Amino acid sequence: MDYFTFYNLPRTFRLNEGRLKRSFFEKSRTFHPDFYIQKADKEKEEALQWATYNNQAYQTLKNEDKRMKYILELEGVLIEGEKYQLPPIFLMQMMELNEEVMELSFQMEAQRATALKAKLTTIEQEMMQSIEQSMKDFDQAADKTALKKIKEFYFKKRYLLRIRESLSKFGG
Repeated sequence: MDYFTFYNLPRTFRLNEGRLKRSFFEKSRTFHPDFYIQKADKEKEEALQWATYNNQAYQTLKNEDKRMKYILELEGVLIEGEKYQLPPIFLMQMMELNEEVMELSFQMEAQRATALKAKLTTIEQEMMQSIEQSMKDFDQAADKTALKKIKEFYFKKRYLLRIRESLSKFGG
């Protein structure tokens, strides 16, 4: 059973977070181990497994990035350990950003680091806007073709995250 089915929610990128939270708390009350103290060991173990599953499901679905990855995996579009080839234009742009990070590693300048962070934020926002329609298309009609664009966005965003992490190592 996937997490969406577990919570009786539609498989969607734009999840109703209120419904998710209510479902989580409902399942928490149902499977909380304290309610199974007087039960047989088998029932205690099953309740503990469901409580653990409930927590894992909630942690995945409440986080937009984890939810995106989860949906892509459920739909068979994202395969663990896959070596995805990003578009050359994007890679060229990222090479320039990596060079800026490297320059900052040799000589940290707070103003340049701040400007680079702002540039990364702008790129992320533009990327998000570019896939917003694809996410809506999938949410409304389970459009499988939209998933290819979302997958590319997922890998681009991960690439940007690595640049942010490198930048933070140098005090940026």
